[in-house]
Amino acid sequence: MEIIIHLRSLTTGNHHPLAPDPPILRHFVDMPVWDVSFLVQVCVDRLAVHFINPEAVPSELAVWNWKTGKLELVSDLMELIGPC
Repeated sequence: MEIIIHLRSLTTGNHHPLAPDPPILRHFVDMPVWDVSFLVQVCVDRLAVHFINPEAVPSELAVWNWKTGKLELVSDLMELIGPC
């Protein structure tokens, strides 16, 4: 499934002036669309999305520099934190 994130200003709803042109981030997730939920976190110029599917372990974390549009990290959660 392809995820498309539109980078918009919270105050105007228009394309964010600091975002790349076009202001869109794309990512492919190997999970069925009907089972995926996600958490989004923005910290300065990084945008992180944690894709979660309760039927599929591990979940996936993707981190972009939203100002450049560059995907900086894609990892499953087990790879980042290790086994319990």
